[in-house]
Amino acid sequence: MKIVVWAPEVTPHLTDTLVELQKMTNEPLLYMTWEVTHKVRMEQGWSDYEKTGGLNVIEFNHKKWWRQGVDIINLHKNAIHIFIGFWTVRCYFIFILFGLYKKNKIAILNEPFSTGYFGYSGDDSIIINWIKVKLRPLLYHLAAFLIDIFSNNNPPCFLSISLLAREQFLRS
Repeated sequence: MKIVVWAPEVTPHLTDTLVELQKMTNEPLLYMTWEVTHKVRMEQGWSDYEKTGGLNVIEFNHKKWWRQGVDIINLHKNAIHIFIGFWTVRCYFIFILFGLYKKNKIAILNEPFSTGYFGYSGDDSIIINWIKVKLRPLLYHLAAFLIDIFSNNNPPCFLSISLLAREQFLRS
């Protein structure tokens, strides 16, 4: 079974997991990433970004991202497309909807959204973070609504990595 993973960047912990998944499927896994390294993560002490475990890692061309994403979804029609989050890379949500519309198999692995007034990987202003906290529940409701419309009675598989993420999905 072919698997295409859509992640924001290459991370050592995800790479190790995907290498094992690739061994289990006996099929080359495609690892789509917005950027190979993440400046803020590197500053936080994350390392081993170069370690890909032999996975086929493709970094998006930021100028041709739309065409590249559409081509990947169309070329891998029978694959399972695993998206790491709704919003980790904003354009990935568009590809989730497009993949659902094209009747691809979609899975979404999501952490809970932050209910605190701090940034995920950088220091935004307190006002920006306050606005994000207030908007996130509304955005998740909107995302659930759009997914329902585009899924054609073939909803994606939601994989919540915590009980809080599960509760947030159920409320949406």
